[in-house]
Amino acid sequence: MARSSCNELQESDFFKSLKAAKPFFLMAGPNVVESETHCLKMARQIKAVTDALGLKLVFKASFDKANRTSAASFRGPGLEEGLRVLRVVKETLGLPIITDIHDASQAEAIAQVADIIQIPAFLCRQTDLIVAAARTGRVIQIKKGQFCAPSVMRNSADKARWAGNPNVLVCERGTMFGYSDLVVDPRNFVLMRDAACPVTADVTHALQQPAGRALEGGRVASGGMRELIPTVARTAVAAGVDGIFMEVHDNPVASPVDAPTQWPLRNLRRLLEELLAIAHASRGLEEFRIDLLPVGEEFDPSAKLDALVPDFQASGCTDVVTCGGLQSAHAAAVAVLCAQHGLRSHLLVRGERPAVPAGYHLLTRMFGHDVRYIQRSEYADRGAMMATNLARVSAAAPPGSKVCAIPEGAATPLALLGFVRLASFLAQPQVWGTERPRRIVVDSGTGATAVGLAVGAALTGAPWTIYGVMLAGAPAYYEAQQRALSAEFCAACLPGAALDLALEWHPRMRERRFGQVLPGEVAKCATVARTHGVLLDPVYSLAAWEAAESLAAGGAGSEADVAMLHSGGGLGLHSLAQRFPEEF
Repeated sequence: MARSSCNELQESDFFKSLKAAKPFFLMAGPNVVESETHCLKMARQIKAVTDALGLKLVFKASFDKANRTSAASFRGPGLEEGLRVLRVVKETLGLPIITDIHDASQAEAIAQVADIIQIPAFLCRQTDLIVAAARTGRVIQIKKGQFCAPSVMRNSADKARWAGNPNVLVCERGTMFGYSDLVVDPRNFVLMRDAACPVTADVTHALQQPAGRALEGGRVASGGMRELIPTVARTAVAAGVDGIFMEVHDNPVASPVDAPTQWPLRNLRRLLEELLAIAHASRGLEEFRIDLLPVGEEFDPSAKLDALVPDFQASGCTDVVTCGGLQSAHAAAVAVLCAQHGLRSHLLVRGERPAVPAGYHLLTRMFGHDVRYIQRSEYADRGAMMATNLARVSAAAPPGSKVCAIPEGAATPLALLGFVRLASFLAQPQVWGTERPRRIVVDSGTGATAVGLAVGAALTGAPWTIYGVMLAGAPAYYEAQQRALSAEFCAACLPGAALDLALEWHPRMRERRFGQVLPGEVAKCATVARTHGVLLDPVYSLAAWEAAESLAAGGAGSEADVAMLHSGGGLGLHSLAQRFPEEF
């Protein structure tokens, strides 16, 4: 079954209105349809609260509770009467409706009334049920099974999309913790976004204690922890969920279904006011670009330039030209160090000028003498771009000035020798050895790392193929870079020789503008760190990790092992080689 994005199919206007509801929309009402009078009363009073607070409301109630603990328990009025009551609420108050489906045969009838058809948690893997509901064209909310990992919801949502319906919500409602308890893992509010659609939180059912109450005669009933509903709701809203689902009752202890987890109607406004305050204070869905560099001067991004800038100053250099991405630590470090040493920095930044500079780019703007923004098409040919701007800066510089350049990746023969040293270390028998073929995946900004590793593999005789994942520029740029660096290295270190490099260039798995963090990528980095103990950043090394995952999963017709490396680039090795030439 092919996976697709929610945006690839035509979304309904109602679904778009749910996605646009800020800071969240509310699905609220009694657990079950008790009577027309009761439903109208509840809907009116809940609507009065949400109208006053500016919240979008979807009224909820079930016509049948098909999964009660006991056969003797109240189930509701049934399909026909329940839908009649919900239609009255909808037409009288103009409210959209959400209700459960339990069997594929009910789909068409429910779709005549409900705006959202809800797949119960126990049924979240039932393909025929999801497909039948999805084919109605209504919005589908799929509750995560208490027995399911959050990753399962991607497959469940894909079933609806496979049926041609992109209007999908996935809902967190707790996970079994022993036999008679549920817990809410707040990580799921983020991890479930892998389903590529809005995430909601059921903050009342999540506090159930299934079969947790002992009754007379040895029978059991579900319990719950109503007092913790605000805690779960606060957590969900702070994490940035798109919608809140909660069961509300005007007389909770008298509710015929799930009385211990019904939220009192008289307390609804106070809770919603607090949730709105939290939502406005929290950054919610904001993706953080996580800086994984350890704290300490020895790990400062500018450290790799320490051997270059003072040398420039000593040689009489007055102006330094370099380039980098919008959030380039390299460009920021050049700006800061040049300012410290009294040099003028001329920085060519890939991308458009942001309205508000932040992060590394803020340092670039604060300390850079001359900052210019370069279109991606021009930036793709870094060699020509640097040459043009070197000439421009030299022509405009005061008499007696000396202009120097720092390539973004410092791809020099000296730096490539550093990669040869790295390859020699990896080729040792106690590390990787040279017996088994290996596919080594690296993220490639300038391409120096990939070329250097390929040179190292060729010189050590290791049966390795290097896969460079292109982060910027077209294949033609990287192929030209490979030819130029290989020729320069051979001319400097292997006169008269030529190297046949086992090097392939591949596009990244997800298309995006360079430097942009896509939804879910920070969460993916966190998952990899927890699962594998590997620290990735979403813009650079995650691209190599995902390519390595794909190679390993696909086999690519090879028995070779797959490895992923993140070296830190040629500039760091160039600087180290200048400091410790005896090691190179």
